[in-house]
Amino acid sequence: MVAVYSFESPLVRIDFLNGRLSVDNKEVRTTPLEARFVFFLALDAGGASREELCDEFFADSADARNALKVLVYRLREKLGRHSAIRYSDGRYALDHDPMQELREIERDVLGADDSVELDGDSRARFESYRDRLRESRPGALLDQPWFERVEWRLRQLQYAVSVRLGRDALARGDGGSALDIVAPLIELGALDEEATEIHMRAQLLLGNPAAALAHYDRYAAELQRELDTLPSESLRIFADTLRSA
Repeated sequence: MVAVYSFESPLVRIDFLNGRLSVDNKEVRTTPLEARFVFFLALDAGGASREELCDEFFADSADARNALKVLVYRLREKLGRHSAIRYSDGRYALDHDPMQELREIERDVLGADDSVELDGDSRARFESYRDRLRESRPGALLDQPWFERVEWRLRQLQYAVSVRLGRDALARGDGGSALDIVAPLIELGALDEEATEIHMRAQLLLGNPAAALAHYDRYAAELQRELDTLPSESLRIFADTLRSA
């Protein structure tokens, strides 16, 4: 099992999955500027130079360096821990690497065998990922160009977590849960073949082969209309098997 770091030692946690900052498991309310500053630092374990931060956050200030010092001071006060934001050799950095947790979670999810049922601990862990990813990340981050790449990774991760949990539900014979899990994926992307397959297999588990085929036909028609192509061979064979049953 891949080790997943929580980065709560001993007080501060910066969570990329939901864009939250917390101390002792209690969310810290931040201004949009404070949130952007903390997560900007979190992008790189090495932090950022004073000049880079002044250009990014205080380009219009008459005294950018002082404004930066005031911002860091206020954040340290909110966090209750001076060392949470360190300064050395002209650079500000966090005292840990929040991106490491994201990388560990990506390895945990993407490295999982989705053909087998999850054990109880793994299922709980994946559900925790999904719950955190479902939270709305602050607009203060989403409107920043430097956050776009991270947001793309988070959306890909949310999709992979949902697919893994959907396949786990199928492996457990729980068609109802599988349908609930993939419904948002289908709503967001009508041409999503993995979600379509899970939906079809879930309907079959629930004793609704006609509903499975109806969903397949809608998917195939949309695929033909939008991309002028066919479903994958494996999905077509699955649909043909249902028709001939």
